Amino acid sequence: MTPPGAPGNMRRCCRRSGTRDKAGGGKNMNRSTKIKLARKLGKVLRFIQYWSVQPENSSIHSTVCVETGSRIAPSVSIGRYSYVGHNTMIQSGSIGAFCSISWNVTIGADEHPVSGASHHPFWYSPAHHDLKSPVWRWGQTKAPPVIGNDVWIGAGATILRGAVIEDGAVIAAGSVVGSHVPAYSVIGGIPGKLLKYAVEDDELRLALREIRWWEWDEARLQEAAASFGNVEEFVRLYGALPRQEEKRLSS
Repeated sequence: MTPPGAPGNMRRCCRRSGTRDKAGGGKNMNRSTKIKLARKLGKVLRFIQYWSVQPENSSIHSTVCVETGSRIAPSVSIGRYSYVGHNTMIQSGSIGAFCSISWNVTIGADEHPVSGASHHPFWYSPAHHDLKSPVWRWGQTKAPPVIGNDVWIGAGATILRGAVIEDGAVIAAGSVVGSHVPAYSVIGGIPGKLLKYAVEDDELRLALREIRWWEWDEARLQEAAASFGNVEEFVRLYGALPRQEEKRLSS
């Protein structure tokens, strides 16, 4: 049964407890029974916590998987079959389809002013608790991050406001990214820098991106699944390469 107020389109990624208590609820429960009940209660609480991560008015596809402990702001959009690992915070931004977002990732968090007399929000934010400004005196100066399709973001990475990450990019664990990331590049470090390209050939990168496989229906994805492990074969079967590049791959 869905908890009251829970969105109906979120995919459950944690196991829900479906067992009933057979021990009864008497006052003289032994230690073993209490432990069992505590474990069952823990499962229920984790299930409720899981359902609380997605606001009802957010634009998250029904196939998206969000693990426990994560929080997603109402303005965030996430495309189909993307997943979000444990304890990840997504405060703003748009995320494409088939993205792999690991645990402890921060995306699109609000920034603080650094040029004023204080960095604390009491003087500029009416939303701050207790001591707060009656009006907004400062606003976010950078746009929410834009994350393309098939992007992999490693554990503990931070994606700042203003970042634009193109399709197929890889963000290494622990990296901090706040600028443009080319398609199928591998970025690492603080600040994030180009380490290499996951797909080194320029023509292959272009052809792979133009195929736009993340827009295919499920049947076609299943049919092509065996070819995903080899970029050249995949592009040859499903893409259109310039004639010179096609000859090179065939030779």
